[in-house]
Amino acid sequence: MIAMRGVTLIELIVTLAVLAIVLGMGAPALSHTLRENRLAAATNDLSRIVALARSSAIKHGGAVTLCKTSDQWSCDSTTPKQWTGGWLLFVDPARNQNCQDANRDGLCDGHGGRILHQGALQLPANITIHNNAAVNAHFITFNELGTAPGFMRTFTICDTGAPEAARQLRLAKSGRLRVIHRAELSECPS
Repeated sequence: MIAMRGVTLIELIVTLAVLAIVLGMGAPALSHTLRENRLAAATNDLSRIVALARSSAIKHGGAVTLCKTSDQWSCDSTTPKQWTGGWLLFVDPARNQNCQDANRDGLCDGHGGRILHQGALQLPANITIHNNAAVNAHFITFNELGTAPGFMRTFTICDTGAPEAARQLRLAKSGRLRVIHRAELSECPS
């Protein structure tokens, strides 16, 4: 008689049950890791942009302004506290914190400023960035020393599905950036 080798139905069911339990235990950890990675990526992206603005002011020896934009060619103050769209970085000799480039030539209309960089924040749909400034929340101006005169800024980077895991990026008047992990929030700012 030839011996048959294989797996019985009961052995297969037990193996699948154990596999389902192990995967069920790992899924929450995986979603937590993915959320943390999305928050870290958004924080790093914003931090890189602010650091670029500061170093550009030092390099150019004058005022450089970073503002939020919706069209990549002009500063947008319609929803000043929400920084989820694009950004515009420009030399601001008039220090008026505004750049409108209607003819798209890379120069700010009216005050002699020049656009240095422009871009968009690549954020997942559930990640928001909120600036807490009470006034002038749509821009940051750095002077030739790399300092940001005016108010200290705090950007809250939040996952709307898990506000308790929020991060904050704090910009001191000296121009120094600091990341605060797990800025315990009960809800994301609006």
